Amino acid sequence: MVMFTHQDPAVWAGLGMILWAAGLKATAAWTISTETEAVGIKKGNYVTGTVCMVLRKRVSPQPGFMDEVYPLVEDEVRRQIASMQALDDDGEPNFNDADYQLAAYAAALKVLTQYATLDGRDVEREVVAAREGLQKSDFQVVIERAIVIACDTLIPSGLERSWRDLALV
Repeated sequence: MVMFTHQDPAVWAGLGMILWAAGLKATAAWTISTETEAVGIKKGNYVTGTVCMVLRKRVSPQPGFMDEVYPLVEDEVRRQIASMQALDDDGEPNFNDADYQLAAYAAALKVLTQYATLDGRDVEREVVAAREGLQKSDFQVVIERAIVIACDTLIPSGLERSWRDLALV
């Protein structure tokens, strides 16, 4: 079990690559609220939840390919968000936007870590690869895409028609 909280997709990508290189795969993930009114909520831009991920040893040597990963991540993000929304009490949300964002990160890791290789790349070499400037790892690109999927899934009531015209960035 790993409990992790961070807002930066690059940090999540780093965690994912470490798990991947260690031969672990995320098999389940759930966001729990760790900042509540009972303990006092701080003001500002911070995460109020923590993701709990169940990890298991990856025994399959199954290769993955990035063009096949994206649709799987989309399905997993949508499934994770739907399971969280199912807990809402008559329109009263139990999760906030940051919780859904964390769930999207974890959903992406569930897909990415199930493969022994991605596009034939050596795991250890990919983890320690030096990246220049704004260059992103494949893990980070997929995780950032998961955020977009989550935003497209969480359409506010009354904005269904105009939502597609808006962009995350």
